[in-house]
Amino acid sequence: MHGQNIGFSSEVSLDSVQCLLKMLQKKRGGGGQMVWIDSPGGSFEFFSTLAPFLLQHSFTSVCRDVRSAAVILFLLGKKRLVLPDGVFFFHEVRAISNDGHEITICDLDAAIDWENERLRSLRREWLEEERIRMRNAQNWMLAFISEQSGISRSTFLSLMRAEATLSAREAVHYGLAHRIVSEDELGN
Repeated sequence: MHGQNIGFSSEVSLDSVQCLLKMLQKKRGGGGQMVWIDSPGGSFEFFSTLAPFLLQHSFTSVCRDVRSAAVILFLLGKKRLVLPDGVFFFHEVRAISNDGHEITICDLDAAIDWENERLRSLRREWLEEERIRMRNAQNWMLAFISEQSGISRSTFLSLMRAEATLSAREAVHYGLAHRIVSEDELGN
């Protein structure tokens, strides 16, 4: 499998995905494009604006280590390959609070319950709005991953809540990756 290799080892952000898209556009031409993803994750705010353009490139995504939002980027590959020691890591949609702590939807649900027992305030309204935004983001992500992989939403939600790490073999089993390949097979 010879083609043009592009490495993506950045944190997933709108800027880093825009850079990836520019590289795909620049290297467009003969041979297939392979995007080697080895990313700690990040945010998936890129999806609504850049995913259609990424899909047009029909690239092959190759997984080394994809975490969090990097799974979404990986799933945009027309062909999805995973190295034998590749891993996929999932967790619930999170937001970062003003004091730097990570907050999940469940955390916000608990905070709202606590606030309900105390005073009704602007803080409670903000928490409810944030919970709605996070739940919408998580529901979108579950729908996208289910559509791309065939994993049921409930199964994937369980993987996220368990903060699961899947092996290459498990990723193929769940439909995230199409097959396991060696670097030799890919011409590296």
